[in-house]
Amino acid sequence: MQQLVASDLQLKNDGSDCAAIIHAFVNSGYNLREACASLDGVFAFVMADEHNIYIGRDPLGVRPLFYGFSGSGALVVGSEVKCIEQLCDRIDYFPPGCAAVVPIRSRTRSIAVQSYYTTPCVADRFLSMPNAQDLIREVLVKSVEKRLMGNRQFGFMLSGGLDSSLIA
Repeated sequence: MQQLVASDLQLKNDGSDCAAIIHAFVNSGYNLREACASLDGVFAFVMADEHNIYIGRDPLGVRPLFYGFSGSGALVVGSEVKCIEQLCDRIDYFPPGCAAVVPIRSRTRSIAVQSYYTTPCVADRFLSMPNAQDLIREVLVKSVEKRLMGNRQFGFMLSGGLDSSLIA
């Protein structure tokens, strides 16, 4: 996301990668689906202007997001069910890889959720074991590198499980 922060748009960057969401939104011509598709990372966000509420969630659903409507019809959004359960009659799970634009003045008690991501499914039946091992290593290294590119401090804990053993 830091690559988006360094784009042409001059917004304050106080060290938070959240600014990348606004950059992506503006750089996409205020097209929410295109903005979400351009983000490379895990996210769940709600932002608003004077006319609309914009909601987006990462393709794999790593960051949770729930929504519902209050008795008066107001939209309620939260990252945990317990945050909003007292305010809503019914709570729905905002789906991964989706975005929604909700008019502020709308009292429809529904959201038009639109998908911006489709999980690719490509099977290569002719991949040899050595090639498969190389591919897994390459993907794993890229994944770790991507997560270490931020401007935050990080730590690493070894639990002895498969994932930490592979990374270490």
